[in-house]
Amino acid sequence: MFTRERAKVELKRRGWSYRRVAPELGVTYQHLCLVLTGKRESRRLLKAIKEIPHTEEQRAA
Repeated sequence: MFTRERAKVELKRRGWSYRRVAPELGVTYQHLCLVLTGKRESRRLLKAIKEIPHTEEQRAA
């Protein structure tokens, strides 16, 4: 299972900030933060984070 802790690590590893990735995932920054801090649950959001690609900056490096 893809956990919220793993989601946080993957976002950082792939070069995404919460503010930049939230619109890409179709959610607000606030909702993303609530999910990643465990105050709200969203399996759909965790699945979307699992599938998000590296940022353009990460690919160019």
